[in-house]
Amino acid sequence: MNNKLLDRKMERWKEKYHDFSPELKKQIDKLVLKFEAKSTLIDCTLNTMQSKATLIGKRFLREYNGKIHEVKALEQGFYYNNKIYKSLSAIAYEITGTRWNGKRFFGVCK
Repeated sequence: MNNKLLDRKMERWKEKYHDFSPELKKQIDKLVLKFEAKSTLIDCTLNTMQSKATLIGKRFLREYNGKIHEVKALEQGFYYNNKIYKSLSAIAYEITGTRWNGKRFFGVCK
C-alpha cells in the first residue's frame, strides 16, 4: 500500500472515530518503523553523494529509549528536531550521546 493511500485511510478513520488511542498510535509507529526500515535500505558501499541522492525525500523513524525519533532527508541535509544536520551520524550522536554510523543506527544499510 502506498503512503498516499495509507494517509487517506488513516484520515477517514480519524474522521469516523476522532483519533487513534495512544496504544494504537504506538503500534502504528512501530509498524511504520519496520516498513520504512525495509523500504529504505541502500547499498552502503555507494559513495556519499550517491547515497544522499538516493535518500532525498525519505523519512526515517528510530525508536530509542522508548521514544520514536523522526528524520526527513532533504537536499540540504537531514531535518530532525527543528534543525538541519549534515549527516545521519550527527543525529544519531544527538540522540544517543555516542558515536554511531548513522546509516546503521537508522537501519538504512543492507
